[in-house]
Amino acid sequence: MKHAYLTLLLCLCVTTTASAQRTDNLQENYYFRVGTGYPFVTYSDDLQSAIDLVELLGARRTLIATLDVGVYWPLASRRTLLGVSMTGIPDFYTDDNWEGTVNFMQIGPALQYFLTSKIGKGLFLRLEPGLVLQWTDVTIREGSTTIRTESEQKSGFGVLAGGGYAIPLSPGTRLTIDAHASFRSADPNEAVAVHIGAGLLW
Repeated sequence: MKHAYLTLLLCLCVTTTASAQRTDNLQENYYFRVGTGYPFVTYSDDLQSAIDLVELLGARRTLIATLDVGVYWPLASRRTLLGVSMTGIPDFYTDDNWEGTVNFMQIGPALQYFLTSKIGKGLFLRLEPGLVLQWTDVTIREGSTTIRTESEQKSGFGVLAGGGYAIPLSPGTRLTIDAHASFRSADPNEAVAVHIGAGLLW
């Protein structure tokens, strides 16, 4: 799966960079961003040991991704965005008789600063601290019948930092390619990840 993400990102860069040089970059009163990507994630010892065990017993990781959604407002300089973002790492596992999910979701303030041009074009940095909501769900099945569902929820703190490059696709739409690192803690569980992804800013 990670190879598919990386291949898609490379294709997006190649096909959009040339046209971006000729596209105007309209400055907006507010912006939305939606993105996804692939996280290289490491969990705290107890949680990682549990995941290693279920994989050893035959469970398969069916999906892991980065979710990235935000709304932003520009400052007067037209280089800085302030807003609110929600980022998450849903991690899904399945076996013949059960399925499980590990989620680390972060919600909080978000800052983006464009280094080389106005908002929506060129290099940018991002910083996002916030509240972490972590939950683990396990569903045990017998055939198509659900026998039991167990859920555990915790909260804590996290921070995300990184940067990327924005390419205007049209005056009001930009492709963003970015990489960032994140740390999320919901005692006693933790997740440390490096993310590579792409999104749309409009």
